[in-house]
Amino acid sequence: MPIVSIILPTYKDPPYITRAVESVLKQSFSGWELIIVDDGLTGGAIRKVQNFVNSDKRIKLVSNPRNLGIQKSLNRGISVAQGQFIARIDQDDIWIDQDKLKKQITFMDLNPDYVLVGTDAIICDENLVDLQSYSMPKSNLEIRNRILFKNCFLHSAILARKSALDKVGEYTEGKKVLNVEDYDLWLRLGGVGKITNLDFKSVKIIVHDDTITAKNRVNQAYRDILLTLRYRKKYPYFIFAILVGCLRLLFFCFNNVFPVSKKYLYKIQALYKSI
Repeated sequence: MPIVSIILPTYKDPPYITRAVESVLKQSFSGWELIIVDDGLTGGAIRKVQNFVNSDKRIKLVSNPRNLGIQKSLNRGISVAQGQFIARIDQDDIWIDQDKLKKQITFMDLNPDYVLVGTDAIICDENLVDLQSYSMPKSNLEIRNRILFKNCFLHSAILARKSALDKVGEYTEGKKVLNVEDYDLWLRLGGVGKITNLDFKSVKIIVHDDTITAKNRVNQAYRDILLTLRYRKKYPYFIFAILVGCLRLLFFCFNNVFPVSKKYLYKIQALYKSI
């Protein structure tokens, strides 16, 4: 039985999926299964994925009957997961620390009261040219004091206890949390256990114009505010969180009209992450 189930939703013809899967294969910890959820693969991506499935029995393919979207695809992967822990990697991202899973699992084994652990990350373009690094808040208390006004975890960097997911439920489906379904889940997990980020960079988050984040920044910022309102009684500094959220929404609205260069956009994003 695998210790970790890694969920990788895929859609259309992702150009960098080979890099993502190969970064999982390089992990020093081998007790994992990689669940690739086909949510409408096209073109050569189907052959690439099938070749990985044929070459390593730890890699499994789950095909949706039709395009279901990111939320249902994530839950579809979790529904067949056999591991004690759930990890994530997006089809564009790569793990850059070969001991990522080993370090996170060791931490979880030594700290059974923790339900979610993430790491820092590097933001880069599709050519893997570094744009910025993200240093996330580390301690459980620090994260709780900040999590209402920003997402304190990077999706491709997390490891969560499956038992905790069973308690709080999986990713919420529906338009109210579309594209912020991960943030919503972290807020719920924080209600049943401690949460933290380890002090190392485990992943390169690839950014380009076709990513979900790049296409939906305004909607994400608006839905972040809705999450702040929903969880205002669970975490501190609600008023400050609303203020920061509104400023962030205004900035992205302005950026849609007068685009800021990627170089400065991710500097601003890194500053926001460091608040």
